[in-house]
Amino acid sequence: MALRLRLASNSFLAWKAFVLISIVVLFIPIVSLVTNISIDTTSYWQHIKDKLLTEYILNTLILIVGTSTLTVCMGGFSAWLVVYNDFKLRRFFEIAFVIPIAIPIYIQAYTYAGLFEYGGFIERVFSFCSLGTVNFHIDIMNIGGLIFMYSTVLYPYVYLLVRSSFMLQSNDMHNVSASLNKSNLVTFFRVTLPLSWPALFGALILVIVEVLNDYGAVKYYGVNTFVVGIFQSWFSMGDIGSALYLSLILSLFIIIILVLEVVIKRRKRYHSKLDELATDRKPEKLTKKKCVFVQFLAVIIVLFSLILPVYQLVYWFVLNYEVVLRESFIVVLFNSFTVAFIVSAFVVFMTLLLVFAVSVINKMKYRSITKLSLIGYTLPGAILAIGIILFFYFLSEYFGIEILTSGYLFGGSMIVLAFAYFIRFYGVAYNTLMSGNDKISNQYIQSAFILGKRAKSVLFQVYLPLARPAIISALLFVFVDVIKELPLILILRPFNFDTLSTMAYQSASDELVDKSAVYALCIIIISLIPTILLNKVIRRVK
Repeated sequence: MALRLRLASNSFLAWKAFVLISIVVLFIPIVSLVTNISIDTTSYWQHIKDKLLTEYILNTLILIVGTSTLTVCMGGFSAWLVVYNDFKLRRFFEIAFVIPIAIPIYIQAYTYAGLFEYGGFIERVFSFCSLGTVNFHIDIMNIGGLIFMYSTVLYPYVYLLVRSSFMLQSNDMHNVSASLNKSNLVTFFRVTLPLSWPALFGALILVIVEVLNDYGAVKYYGVNTFVVGIFQSWFSMGDIGSALYLSLILSLFIIIILVLEVVIKRRKRYHSKLDELATDRKPEKLTKKKCVFVQFLAVIIVLFSLILPVYQLVYWFVLNYEVVLRESFIVVLFNSFTVAFIVSAFVVFMTLLLVFAVSVINKMKYRSITKLSLIGYTLPGAILAIGIILFFYFLSEYFGIEILTSGYLFGGSMIVLAFAYFIRFYGVAYNTLMSGNDKISNQYIQSAFILGKRAKSVLFQVYLPLARPAIISALLFVFVDVIKELPLILILRPFNFDTLSTMAYQSASDELVDKSAVYALCIIIISLIPTILLNKVIRRVK
């Protein structure tokens, strides 16, 4: 609940200035990209236009459409299964469907390459089942395999949001459909699914952003997309202009998608108010045949999204842990935790100040502006990196300050990296903190102001204790996102600074995929903490 304070507007001039300055900072990468649109390019840009641009566009569209379709099928089915049906192992699948979200995309890509390689687990299984008479091999290192791999790790986005939407639907509409003698299947497609469209579309936005942001998987699978083109232009060819133009084209993709979401959701409410929710809805008890069929499908999903990848990682870990677990590994682990702790604390603290300021000011235009600034979270890391590098290069040239210590093309500093992470993960912290802020009663805050407390005292003595659960959740989510993130740290890290994600990527790039398993398992284990927390929060909706 927003803080409704009837105080003079000039009492919050400092907070208003803080909000406006924060918004300007969050838009720096986009402004930097647009203002440098006239930057010179090499002859490589002409080669991209003639030979590669069409391939980038087609591959990107194929990945978006294919992954979106498959994730909707997998996530929608999973959500329907656990919400509307009662069967054995329901609680197990309820959690198992969430856990794959903790696996970074590039790590899932490496495990699938190992599972389906010649002599890999999948080929050995087929050989065993056919008693060695069939030599069966599936080539997954292509765009079709990439779509399937993406779907196995991204469908939890659809599952989580659609599942929440199903829980928030009033039972009255389903009862009306049943009274008209409509079957459960007809009711699902004509009532349940249309009412969940905003949640479904919101989940697809997240899926599409993750697909566009990925670099490790597409590079490893040899599929040329915009992000691959950006990295090749920047690092291989040294052509920052070509990388900039590709970034602007990719940004146009994202803007179109975000505009479509706003148009579809505008002035519409598809879920019920809390006092309209049915408390007597019970999942349908499945017949034995139906139970066997849906459990088989659920096992297939969990098998390919979680069990097989984890098996492959554990198998590699057992073979290589003695080689990797040395003093250098401790340094990498320390670097990862240090960056994650510092960045998560900084991002959450700054975002908390912003949320508090917007709530105290209590004007719709300020809240709308802060929501618009969430576009930084939707931009791929490669695009953010280019915008931030250009901005700090401008500062270095203008003020004569050496910020980019390793050169303007090939490195950054911890200042640049922290700044980039703030813009990248501000959206994660903002959504979590604003959700918690809306649940805080304004009576305590108003009482503090009536007693003559200043805004600073109200923030630290009243607001922080009340917002503690949301703050802890935001810290966890940002912490794990930083641990998993690859493109930004790969581009902007200081020289010779390695983390778990960069070492996992570097090992795979050096054709040492089995050795990357040690780093990958560490990332997954760390990521499980907020994943389990997220599932518990959603269960409370019931």
